[in-house]
Amino acid sequence: WSFPTKVDFDLLLENSIVTVNHDSLGTKGVKFTSKLNVNKLFFPYTGYIDGTMKFDASRRVAVWGAELAGDGFATEEQVPSHAIYLHIMINQGQVTKGTYLISRSFGLPIRPMAYVGDLGL
Repeated sequence: WSFPTKVDFDLLLENSIVTVNHDSLGTKGVKFTSKLNVNKLFFPYTGYIDGTMKFDASRRVAVWGAELAGDGFATEEQVPSHAIYLHIMINQGQVTKGTYLISRSFGLPIRPMAYVGDLGL
């Protein structure tokens, strides 16, 4: 088990079809279906926490990544106050997705992953 890296997130975004979905229990979220095989991955909507306020819990997936800013992303120097995260937001039927930087003071979910084969995509 490990935290996903920017490379992991980018591979997931590039090699998957993203759809708004519900799991078998009715939990709303986003489903990734691999373009390479039959694998699927479901992320429930989680939103994020800033201080004591929770935002976008009904339309946003946000998951911490393994790298700090500067680990080959956005800047050459280490910026320990920021880290990468996977961002997926649904707004009026439009899907916004990508890997971005955010302050580590925000409360985002942690989703470790197990590698299966060659990244499990």
